[in-house]
Amino acid sequence: MTRYTWMLLLVLLVSACSQKEKGTEVVEETHPDGKPKKVAVYVDNAGKKQKIQETLYYPNGQIEQDGKLNENTLREGKWTYWYNDGKTWSEYEYQNGMRHGSCKVYFPNGQIRYAGQWEQDQPVGNWKFWTNAGKLEREANYAPTAAKKP
Repeated sequence: MTRYTWMLLLVLLVSACSQKEKGTEVVEETHPDGKPKKVAVYVDNAGKKQKIQETLYYPNGQIEQDGKLNENTLREGKWTYWYNDGKTWSEYEYQNGMRHGSCKVYFPNGQIRYAGQWEQDQPVGNWKFWTNAGKLEREANYAPTAAKKP
């Protein structure tokens, strides 16, 4: 009997934790036809509402962009952007609101357009650029620049 009790408690705990992570979705902006334009997810953080995610939509209902926000409501982690037909347009990594980490940008046909790294909103290292047909067109190297001041 205690084995089943522990399993039930574990299921309840996992369920409660996942509900807290999901937070509450709020439609912050709508298109003229009433469809959502901007949807945010909020969680309760020590009695204050904190926005942790933001999703923008095209008028046709397709997701335009989506990603997480940090405690200062700045972009954090992976953000994905889509064309209005639902195909991936680009993927960027953010740190404290600045592009920081890998990025990939795609042509509408799904072929990769370019890929590289960012550090504090500046391109760094080796970047590769492809043609619409997927042929490597060129490479470029970017040297790090002085860090941005807050």
